[in-house]
Order: sequence, then C-alpha cells, then structure tokens
Amino acid sequence: MHGASYTALGQLLSYAVRFGSTLILTRLLAPDLMGLMTVGGAINYALILFSDVGLRSAIIQNPRGDDQDYRDTVWMVTVLRGVVVALLALTATGIVWLMQLNQAFDSQSAYSDPRLLIVIPLLGLAELIKGTESIELLRAERLMNFRTVVTAQVVRQVTGTTATIVWAWLDPGVLSLCAGPLTGNLVVVLLSYGWLTKGRMRLTWRPADMLAVATAGKWLLVSSVLTFLVSAFDKVYLASRFDASALGLYGIAATLGLLGQELVHRINGIVLFPLLSARHRESPATLKADYYAARRGIEFFSVATSFVLLALGSDVIRVLYDPRYHAAGPLLRAFGLLALLMAYLPMSEALLALGRNKTLTIVNAAKLAGLGAGLFIFVPRMGIIGGVHALTLSALVGAVFAWWALRRIGLLDWRREVRYLGMVAVVTTASVLLELGRRSI
Repeated sequence: MHGASYTALGQLLSYAVRFGSTLILTRLLAPDLMGLMTVGGAINYALILFSDVGLRSAIIQNPRGDDQDYRDTVWMVTVLRGVVVALLALTATGIVWLMQLNQAFDSQSAYSDPRLLIVIPLLGLAELIKGTESIELLRAERLMNFRTVVTAQVVRQVTGTTATIVWAWLDPGVLSLCAGPLTGNLVVVLLSYGWLTKGRMRLTWRPADMLAVATAGKWLLVSSVLTFLVSAFDKVYLASRFDASALGLYGIAATLGLLGQELVHRINGIVLFPLLSARHRESPATLKADYYAARRGIEFFSVATSFVLLALGSDVIRVLYDPRYHAAGPLLRAFGLLALLMAYLPMSEALLALGRNKTLTIVNAAKLAGLGAGLFIFVPRMGIIGGVHALTLSALVGAVFAWWALRRIGLLDWRREVRYLGMVAVVTTASVLLELGRRSI
C-alpha cells in the first residue's frame, strides 16, 4: 500500500503536468502535429521493444541483482541497446523516406508527411541518451525504493514538458514535440549519477553474465515484440487509413482514455513486480493471496474509471478542448469498455515474477490475434472508432487467456473472478441506463 500510494502520487503529478501541457499544446499546435507525434511515437516504441532483452527483469527478478559486477555487465548491455535503437531509428527514417519518394503511401496517409522524417531520428536520439542512465535506477526498483523511482519519473516529465511548451510557444512546429523527450532524458541521466543514486558504472564485459542475460531474455524479447504490436499496432494501422488530423483526434482520446491503464501499469511495474518477485524467492506459499490482495484495489479502480468514461467522455472533451477536437468525444467514451479489463493487467507481473516468460508470450500472442481480428472487423465498418473497439476485443481475449495462465501456475481463484464479473455487469448496466436516460431527455 505504501508503494502503491507513492507511485500513484507520482503518476498523478505526471498526469497533472501532462494534462496541463495538453491543454496548452492543443491551443498552440494543430491536430496534424499531434497526429505526427502519435505515429512517430509508435514507430519509436516499436524500436525500443524490438531491442528489449529483459534488462529490467535481469536486475529486479534475477537473484544476482545486488552483485555490482553483474549490474555493470547489464549496464553495458543497456548502453549498447540505446545505440542499437538510435541506429534502427535512422534506418527506419531512411525506409520511410524511400517509400515517400516512390509514393508508396496514400496521399492522405500520415506516413506521407515529410515532417515524419524529423520526428523518428530525434526520438531515436532520445533513447540513445536514456540508455546511458545509471543502472542504480533499476536497482532502486528492485529494492522498492519508491522515492527514487517516482522522483526520476516526475523530473523527466516536468523538464520534458516544460521544454516542449517553451519551444512550441517560440516555434509551433514539429521540433517542439521532440524537445520534451530529449530534454527529460538528458536531465535524468545527469541526475542519476549524483542526486538520484550513488555509485559509478563501469563498462564490463563478462561473457558468462552476458549469456545469462541473453538466455533469460529470449522469451521476453518475443513477448516485447508482441507487446508492441498489441499496444501500438492500432496506431500504425490507422495511420495507413486516415490522415494526420484524424490520428490527432484518436491520440487525444487515447491519451485521456488510457490514463487509468497507464497508472495501473506503473503500479504493477514499480510495486507489484518487485513485490511478487521477492515473495516468490522468500515465501511462495503466500503468492496467490498476495496477487489477489494487490488486484482488489485495481478492480474497484477499473469499474470506477469505466463508468466515468462511459458517462462523461464526450462532456470532458467539450469542456477541455476547443471545437477542433470535439469529434474525439465518442472515441473517449468508447475507451470506457476497455477500462473494465484493466483488472487483468497484474497477471503479466505475476508471470514475470515466476519466470514464466514463455506463458506470457503465449498470452500476448493471443492478444495480438484479437487486435488483428478487431481491426479487420470494426475499422472498415465503423471508421476510426473501430480502433478503440479492436483494443477492447484484444483485452477481452487477453482476459480469457489470463484465466488460463493463472490456472496453469496455480494462482486462479474462480470465486474472486466471478465476483469481479458481477461488478462489471453492474457498471455496464448502470452506464447503459444512464445513456438511455440522457437520450430520452
């Protein structure tokens, strides 16, 4: 509870900063710029996950996470990974440029915008900078030093957002959106070697440790690729069918609609994963009770978030944004159904804590299949809002496979699962009745 409270406070501060910056930036920048950043961010996210070999898990979950020589080896791999991401970003930029040159994209596609060639390499440079952070930040997560972890998050958010707003005010162009990641990462790197953590890092080449990290991370790499496809393929696919302005509206709705999911992911990663990893090492008999005790609060948060989005989504958009963005209202309401499935997100941390990376890969593959089917079914018939429904179908498939995965590792409690389904039924019914009442008025 201490860790969740600390993490939630940090995340809420980040939300406040992001929320305020969004209100400012939507008045300084046109929707097409927001759409370009959505596409560029999705491509950069792909490059990050495609190079993920489980370095975070190698520190938090591995029994040798407190060994200085081992951490130095992992840090060297982290630095090399940052270089690889930057090189991949340059390669992706070249591929997009050649395809634009040969008119491979539809003229209405966001991929045909030449400004995308600026966004991709600059975001890759931001990851190169981030790769040089002290590995002691990850060790702070292992030790559940929430103050250090949350401080780094807030500092990155505040400095990056400030840089973006100042640049957008001086020059409202695409460069302003890239200034934030570059500045935020640079500041955290500098602070990670003095104020946030202590200790010096050394580039250490230990073949045995390198092999251990690579072996443990092979399934995580596959799982990370699938995670990207599940979380970003909707944007990549929609960018090929809609222009940058439509993508900007989708991005605004997703930013607000996924705030709750981001908070749950953050709590799961910073608190639940290290906690379950420690329980698995020290007291595996209590793991099932710990898992459901941690999930109880997430269940209530999920249904409350869902009700707010379903009931007030369109009103929130009308109040907060100027008329150019009002079409995002129905999109935001659609994210309400997706919020009901947040309760199953902790399952991923449980599998990671137990070292069941292969099982997690299977679950993510099932989610990807659900997303692909949803995009194929919903988008041609419903337009861009079909992308939200595709995400919901993907999460629903993931929930079914979560039951399978939990049963496989002996953590499934059907009584608690049925109780949550009852809460889902009550919230869904109340939302439908409220909407019918509003229409009758």
